[in-house]
Amino acid sequence: MDEFKPNSFKSKEEPPIKEKCEQITTGKKRSTFQKILGSFISEDADKAKTYILRDVLKPGIKKLIFEIITGSTDIILNGDHTINTNRNVASTVSYRNYYDQRNQQNKPQVVRQNTRTFEDVIIPSRQEADEVLRHINDLILEYGCASIGDFYDMVGLTGDYIDNKWGWKDISSSQVIRVRDGWMIKLPRAVPLN
Repeated sequence: MDEFKPNSFKSKEEPPIKEKCEQITTGKKRSTFQKILGSFISEDADKAKTYILRDVLKPGIKKLIFEIITGSTDIILNGDHTINTNRNVASTVSYRNYYDQRNQQNKPQVVRQNTRTFEDVIIPSRQEADEVLRHINDLILEYGCASIGDFYDMVGLTGDYIDNKWGWKDISSSQVIRVRDGWMIKLPRAVPLN
């Protein structure tokens, strides 16, 4: 009889109940100005470089090459050595919209998942930021996950009720980085916690 486990509700192990996390430090939400300023700092330099190359320089170079070719063609065909800058631009037809619409029809439809974003929080010292990160990791080890609400509790901020339904199951890619007014924890994208 000892080999069979009892099947009553009392005998089943109940998962530990997660209590509200204690506050470790006082953090402040990162302002919109700081987010914009941060986009020009080294951590987002690759994004800025990609934007400048792809959206600014590449179209400008294409336009320059087009003007050189059309200008030299005008000189060759018309014998005119002055570049006609008053070319009628309205007579050109843009086939781009037609091409883009046709490509959109051929692409498979991607279902976008809902995501929950959380505020970047500035923490006064590196030690406090490391402590918060360690506590988040401890929660994941003990309960299998840590929520955005837990993070906000640790830094002394209040969140929405939905913040307890989103969070992390793995924070191995997290890091503490230096920002202008203190330290910030770069956490991975939050996932739904079920």
